Amino acid sequence: MNRPTITDIARLLQLNPSTVSRALNNHPDVSPETRNRVQELAQELGYAPNQLAVNLRRRHSGLIALLVSEMNMFFNPSVFRAIEQEVYANGYHLIILQSNNTLIREQQNVQICRQLAVEGVLVSLAAEAQALDHFAPLLDQRVPVVFFDRVLTQNHSCSVTVDDVAITRQAIRHLAEKGHWRIGGLFGDPKLNITRERFRGFKQALQELGIPFEESLTAFAQDSEQGSQMALKMMEQHQISAFFTMSDELMVGAVQAIEQKRLRIPEEIAIIAISDGFAPEFYNPKITHIRHSGFEVGANAARLLLGVIREEIKNPIHVQLDCRLVELGSV
Repeated sequence: MNRPTITDIARLLQLNPSTVSRALNNHPDVSPETRNRVQELAQELGYAPNQLAVNLRRRHSGLIALLVSEMNMFFNPSVFRAIEQEVYANGYHLIILQSNNTLIREQQNVQICRQLAVEGVLVSLAAEAQALDHFAPLLDQRVPVVFFDRVLTQNHSCSVTVDDVAITRQAIRHLAEKGHWRIGGLFGDPKLNITRERFRGFKQALQELGIPFEESLTAFAQDSEQGSQMALKMMEQHQISAFFTMSDELMVGAVQAIEQKRLRIPEEIAIIAISDGFAPEFYNPKITHIRHSGFEVGANAARLLLGVIREEIKNPIHVQLDCRLVELGSV
């Protein structure tokens, strides 16, 4: 049986649909007799209002959207968990839309946010997004937008990031302090600002330490499999004493390559990563890393967005979180 509508009730009672709508909402200009007839039939038919339509009319959906590049990253699950906890505790529900790192999907997701009348949007940008023009329709409608992790430097909305240059320099300095001067670097998609910043930090650290930069000791990879291939190629062409990886995915790839070469960590080769801290615990030895907490990123981004929605935050705030070195057994 189809879901009963206001039109169905109006037809059965021979009333105007607008009268039925007002009766269901207890409008004072509807007589008590008509209101009772409408509400009794609505209950008998099992009528329930289309809450989405109601929300769209009132511009209050109770929805917050999370726009992400992909679901399968090591970093993202803890981000999602923190955001969901924050928004749910404050009376909102979370919807997650994935771009698969493409601009067209991200543009479509922005349109979905408009159609659903979401009350705020959290964004980790797609790799193809090199400008923020496609978010203008949301901002024009005064829908708050907060960017996190994958951001652009020209961002004029609130954001949550880390100092990608500084944490990379910290990792390379730690390797050098442990006697490693032939360091291979594995980086993600070069279209991403976060990759460019971490690559810049890598080069800066080498320069500060007086280590010549060699382009052949760096590689860009899209995932752990490609990272493993790049690490193998690097080890075959160079005498490397340590790897730096800018993410958990690339750490996984580097460790696979090291195991394939039957090298012992840390006796024959060291490795350090920028990591959420979950994946390094599963290796023996555990992987030394710069802790970049996805949970902290997500929680701070959600709190910022809620503050903007409540109008407690009037001007853009850019939060830069601290990261710390976690020394385990791989260096």
